[in-house]
Amino acid sequence: VMFTTEEEHASPVALIINPDGSVILIVNNIELDLVNHLEKKCTIKLYGGMSDFYKCLHESLPMEGGIYVEAAQGVAALDLLPRRFYSRLEDKYDLLSAQEILIKLRSVKTNQEIQFITAAVENTLEIFSQINPLITAGTTEETIAHAIMTAIIKLDAGISFKPIVSSGPRIVNPHPVRHTKRMLQAGDWLIIDFGLSFNGYSSDITRTYLIDGSFSDHLFYHTYQQMLDCLLKTDLRQITPQTLAVNLREIAQENQVDSFEKHGYGHGLGVAIHDIFPTISTYNHYLADKSFEDNLVFTFEPGFYQSEGNVGFRIENDFVVKNGRAVMLGQGDG
Repeated sequence: VMFTTEEEHASPVALIINPDGSVILIVNNIELDLVNHLEKKCTIKLYGGMSDFYKCLHESLPMEGGIYVEAAQGVAALDLLPRRFYSRLEDKYDLLSAQEILIKLRSVKTNQEIQFITAAVENTLEIFSQINPLITAGTTEETIAHAIMTAIIKLDAGISFKPIVSSGPRIVNPHPVRHTKRMLQAGDWLIIDFGLSFNGYSSDITRTYLIDGSFSDHLFYHTYQQMLDCLLKTDLRQITPQTLAVNLREIAQENQVDSFEKHGYGHGLGVAIHDIFPTISTYNHYLADKSFEDNLVFTFEPGFYQSEGNVGFRIENDFVVKNGRAVMLGQGDG
């Protein structure tokens, strides 16, 4: 049983997968239109208030045997609902954490899942190409954010998260206020970070710009290129994400830019924008002994942030592991 409070749904949704493969979807009656397209793939049950929701659950769940639920204490991507939500069920059912099952399902993608993510990536990159003419002095952050959202609506696409358009003093914060009315000036560094959703699967892409200039000779860019080269040359099946992060950290230290780092080097990507595995970070201890596998999808996003001069640099692309190597999805330029 998996519960969700996805942004599109104002009320809880329950997905029940039975041992025989049949699927029951319990959804609030006011949101039927959001799931009507699934009627041939599952049984849809509607509820009104929360008491009706639990009634539908009791009618649908088996009374014998353990029931695996999407809950895992300490695993953010699997522990999205408060504990009290499950307490209403514990007196009637033997609830078991589906952590191990879902780590495997969510981490290693099927070919179709990879196609969905690739479609989201390609659409994201297309929007980046559309907004390129706006990346110039005199344009406001707000104008760029509005252009991104307009393009998303025209594509009839979903959005993974609200776009980040950051320049000036705010650029040294990796997750700043999403955008302001600030006008870009020559010499400004600009970071744009956003992603789309296709059939429930996400993209996450970031680009950096130097307004009316080029950062091709900047140390941050050269360090990023060395890190990317390290990623592409590594047989990922032989190492853990934490080991990869240590190797990347050594590059940053050799270039004396490690003091400008404020986050890890990448994260899992799928139905969640920060999915269960992998987390490419030197300080990550979750699943620390688990190695990369083929068909893992992840982001790669080294970033450097220098308060002096208001310099922020982050390039993020999405990758899949194939034959042990990282393969960039879409047509990103890296």
